[in-house]
Amino acid sequence: LFGAWGSASWISQSFTLTSWSNSNDAIGWKTLEVVFTILHGMINWVDAFEWICLFVIMSLLYYSIGTQLSERRALSLGWGRLGLVIAFLCVLDFAADLLKVTVEWRTFQNMAIISTIINTCILLPLWLLWLSCTIHKVMPSTNDEDDYATDPIWNRGIPVSEQQQRQTTPP
Repeated sequence: LFGAWGSASWISQSFTLTSWSNSNDAIGWKTLEVVFTILHGMINWVDAFEWICLFVIMSLLYYSIGTQLSERRALSLGWGRLGLVIAFLCVLDFAADLLKVTVEWRTFQNMAIISTIINTCILLPLWLLWLSCTIHKVMPSTNDEDDYATDPIWNRGIPVSEQQQRQTTPP
């Protein structure tokens, strides 16, 4: 929205919008207002679509974690439940985004702001922090007998010939 507002502000200050034709009918201002209204509506729909996508992703993550056997579960079920809470707040935010356009703007605008703040400032950072603390359980495990010197992905970026020289020559 800030990009659309900034562009509209720049257009209004840089161009003569009052008299595009011989009559001073302010068609430029009317056009700018129509374009700005269309962009604002498009941004609202994209925002609502983002909340629905986040709901689907979090619900699928919870389903995936919840259907695993508890002894084979790499990620915590509590983490999945936090994602499910985020998913339901996403549905609430989606509904508020739709209802603020159709029913009563002020009531649902406040509800959308509150649920957005709870989701984006508290729950999503907490969810990501929890994920960062438990992601090491998901990484593949290796044993010391594996030789990764020839593997270009797992070695330390040293060409194979230099690695072999380091291993064969004593320090």
